[in-house]
Amino acid sequence: MIRNMENKDIDKIMDIWIKSTIKAHDFISKEYWEGNYNTVKNEYIPISETFVYEDQGDIKGFISVIDKAFIGSLFVDIDAQGNGIGKS
Repeated sequence: MIRNMENKDIDKIMDIWIKSTIKAHDFISKEYWEGNYNTVKNEYIPISETFVYEDQGDIKGFISVIDKAFIGSLFVDIDAQGNGIGKS
């Protein structure tokens, strides 16, 4: 099910973001991404319209859209990748 993000979802969304980002960008030190964690959480997510993909009560991915026109982020939990969630 795809639904609007709720405030209670932020920790899971950020967990997906940090793990996926580090995995996808293994050529950049994980400390760089950890250093940007609060910027994403406190600046980018709040200015975005964010939707989560939830399966049996567990968030498996999310997409954040800025100004109803620009995909700012699209991330899928590393354990759920390859199952069509991002395509949904």
